[in-house]
Amino acid sequence: MNRTKLNDANLKGAYLRGVNLSRAKLGKANLEGVDLSDSDLEGANFNEANLDNSDLSRAHMQEAVLESASLRNVYLAGANLRKAKLDKSNLEGADLAGAKLKGASLVETQLKGADLHRAELDKANLSRADLSNANLTGAKLNEANLTGAKLNGAEFKGAELDEVKGYNP
Repeated sequence: MNRTKLNDANLKGAYLRGVNLSRAKLGKANLEGVDLSDSDLEGANFNEANLDNSDLSRAHMQEAVLESASLRNVYLAGANLRKAKLDKSNLEGADLAGAKLKGASLVETQLKGADLHRAELDKANLSRADLSNANLTGAKLNEANLTGAKLNGAEFKGAELDEVKGYNP
Protein backbone atom coordinates (compact mmCIF):
# COMPACT_ATOMS: atom_id res chain seq x y z
CA MET A 1 0.00 0.00 0.00
CA ASN A 2 2.98 2.30 -0.30
CA ARG A 3 2.40 5.62 -2.07
CA THR A 4 -1.34 5.18 -1.40
CA LYS A 5 -3.49 8.33 -1.43
CA LEU A 6 -5.80 8.41 1.59
CA ASN A 7 -6.21 12.16 2.09
CA ASP A 8 -9.34 12.97 4.14
CA ALA A 9 -9.96 9.24 4.79
CA ASN A 10 -11.81 8.14 7.93
CA LEU A 11 -9.92 5.17 9.37
CA LYS A 12 -10.87 5.80 12.99
CA GLY A 13 -10.04 2.81 15.19
CA ALA A 14 -8.63 0.71 12.33
CA TYR A 15 -6.18 -2.13 13.02
CA LEU A 16 -3.28 -1.57 10.62
CA ARG A 17 -0.40 -3.06 12.59
CA GLY A 18 2.69 -3.79 10.48
CA VAL A 19 1.25 -2.24 7.30
CA ASN A 20 3.47 -0.61 4.65
CA LEU A 21 2.24 2.94 4.05
CA SER A 22 5.60 4.41 3.10
CA ARG A 23 5.23 7.63 1.09
CA ALA A 24 1.42 7.45 1.54
CA LYS A 25 -0.66 10.64 1.49
CA LEU A 26 -2.82 10.81 4.62
CA GLY A 27 -3.33 14.56 4.94
CA LYS A 28 -6.39 15.56 7.01
CA ALA A 29 -7.23 11.88 7.57
CA ASN A 30 -9.05 10.80 10.72
CA LEU A 31 -6.79 8.15 12.24
CA GLU A 32 -7.92 8.53 15.84
CA GLY A 33 -7.29 5.38 17.88
CA VAL A 34 -5.62 3.56 14.97
CA ASP A 35 -3.06 0.80 15.60
CA LEU A 36 -0.12 1.46 13.27
CA SER A 37 2.48 -0.13 15.54
CA ASP A 38 5.46 -1.75 13.79
CA SER A 39 4.35 -0.15 10.48
CA ASP A 40 6.50 1.29 7.69
CA LEU A 41 5.44 4.94 7.41
CA GLU A 42 8.69 6.30 6.01
CA GLY A 43 8.14 9.58 4.17
CA ALA A 44 4.35 9.40 4.68
CA ASN A 45 2.44 12.69 4.75
CA PHE A 46 0.10 13.16 7.73
CA ASN A 47 -0.33 16.95 7.48
CA GLU A 48 -3.29 18.11 9.59
CA ALA A 49 -4.28 14.49 10.30
CA ASN A 50 -5.93 13.39 13.56
CA LEU A 51 -3.88 10.65 15.22
CA ASP A 52 -5.09 11.22 18.79
CA ASN A 53 -4.84 8.15 21.05
CA SER A 54 -3.22 6.07 18.29
CA ASP A 55 -0.52 3.41 18.67
CA LEU A 56 2.53 4.15 16.52
CA SER A 57 5.00 2.33 18.73
CA ARG A 58 8.11 1.07 16.95
CA ALA A 59 6.82 2.52 13.65
CA HIS A 60 9.39 3.47 11.01
CA MET A 61 8.53 7.10 10.31
CA GLN A 62 11.83 8.61 9.19
CA GLU A 63 11.27 11.75 7.10
CA ALA A 64 7.49 11.55 7.66
CA VAL A 65 5.60 14.86 7.52
CA LEU A 66 3.18 15.45 10.40
CA GLU A 67 2.89 19.24 10.37
CA SER A 68 -0.12 20.72 12.19
CA ALA A 69 -1.25 17.19 13.06
CA SER A 70 -3.07 16.23 16.25
CA LEU A 71 -1.20 13.50 18.14
CA ARG A 72 -2.54 13.97 21.66
CA ASN A 73 -1.85 11.00 23.93
CA VAL A 74 -0.34 9.08 21.01
CA TYR A 75 1.93 6.11 21.76
CA LEU A 76 5.21 6.56 19.85
CA ALA A 77 7.56 4.67 22.17
CA GLY A 78 10.54 3.32 20.24
CA ALA A 79 9.37 4.88 16.96
CA ASN A 80 11.93 6.04 14.39
CA LEU A 81 11.13 9.67 13.52
CA ARG A 82 14.56 10.71 12.28
CA LYS A 83 14.33 13.90 10.21
CA ALA A 84 10.52 13.91 10.54
CA LYS A 85 8.66 17.23 10.32
CA LEU A 86 6.27 17.78 13.24
CA ASP A 87 6.10 21.58 13.20
CA LYS A 88 3.03 23.09 14.90
CA SER A 89 1.68 19.67 15.86
CA ASN A 90 0.01 18.81 19.15
CA LEU A 91 1.73 15.96 21.01
CA GLU A 92 0.38 16.87 24.43
CA GLY A 93 0.63 13.86 26.74
CA ALA A 94 2.30 11.74 24.06
CA ASP A 95 4.57 8.80 24.95
CA LEU A 96 7.81 9.18 22.98
CA ALA A 97 9.98 7.16 25.37
CA GLY A 98 13.06 5.93 23.52
CA ALA A 99 11.87 7.44 20.23
CA LYS A 100 14.50 8.38 17.65
CA LEU A 101 14.01 12.03 16.66
CA LYS A 102 17.53 12.92 15.53
CA GLY A 103 17.36 15.91 13.18
CA ALA A 104 13.57 16.16 13.51
CA SER A 105 11.80 19.51 13.25
CA LEU A 106 9.40 20.25 16.12
CA VAL A 107 9.12 24.03 15.77
CA GLU A 108 6.19 25.46 17.78
CA THR A 109 5.09 21.92 18.69
CA GLN A 110 2.97 21.28 21.79
CA LEU A 111 4.71 18.67 23.98
CA LYS A 112 3.14 19.51 27.35
CA GLY A 113 3.45 16.58 29.71
CA ALA A 114 4.99 14.39 26.99
CA ASP A 115 7.20 11.45 27.99
CA LEU A 116 10.50 11.85 26.14
CA HIS A 117 12.70 9.90 28.53
CA ARG A 118 15.64 8.28 26.75
CA ALA A 119 14.48 9.86 23.45
CA GLU A 120 17.16 10.71 20.89
CA LEU A 121 16.71 14.39 20.03
CA ASP A 122 20.25 15.18 18.85
CA LYS A 123 20.21 18.06 16.33
CA ALA A 124 16.40 18.36 16.63
CA ASN A 125 14.83 21.79 16.24
CA LEU A 126 12.52 22.42 19.21
CA SER A 127 12.51 26.19 18.91
CA ARG A 128 9.38 27.77 20.41
CA ALA A 129 8.07 24.30 21.39
CA ASP A 130 6.08 23.92 24.60
CA LEU A 131 7.85 21.31 26.73
CA SER A 132 6.12 22.29 29.97
CA ASN A 133 6.15 19.37 32.43
CA ALA A 134 7.72 17.06 29.82
CA ASN A 135 9.90 14.18 30.99
CA LEU A 136 13.28 14.40 29.24
CA THR A 137 15.12 12.20 31.76
CA GLY A 138 18.11 10.57 30.06
CA ALA A 139 17.22 12.11 26.69
CA LYS A 140 19.92 12.98 24.16
CA LEU A 141 19.62 16.62 23.11
CA ASN A 142 23.16 17.27 21.83
CA GLU A 143 23.24 20.20 19.38
CA ALA A 144 19.44 20.58 19.62
CA ASN A 145 17.79 23.99 19.29
CA LEU A 146 15.62 25.01 22.26
CA THR A 147 15.51 28.73 21.46
CA GLY A 148 12.31 30.22 22.84
CA ALA A 149 11.02 26.85 24.08
CA LYS A 150 8.79 26.75 27.17
CA LEU A 151 10.52 24.54 29.72
CA ASN A 152 8.49 25.16 32.91
CA GLY A 153 8.56 22.00 35.01
CA ALA A 154 10.42 19.98 32.35
CA GLU A 155 12.68 17.26 33.83
CA PHE A 156 16.18 17.00 32.33
CA LYS A 157 17.81 14.66 34.89
CA GLY A 158 20.64 12.72 33.24
CA ALA A 159 19.95 14.27 29.82
CA GLU A 160 22.82 14.89 27.39
CA LEU A 161 22.85 18.62 26.65
CA ASP A 162 26.12 19.32 24.83
CA GLU A 163 26.08 22.44 22.64
CA VAL A 164 22.32 22.94 22.99
CA LYS A 165 21.21 26.27 21.53
CA GLY A 166 18.89 28.40 23.67
CA TYR A 167 19.16 26.34 26.89
CA ASN A 168 20.48 27.89 30.10
CA PRO A 169 19.98 25.59 33.12
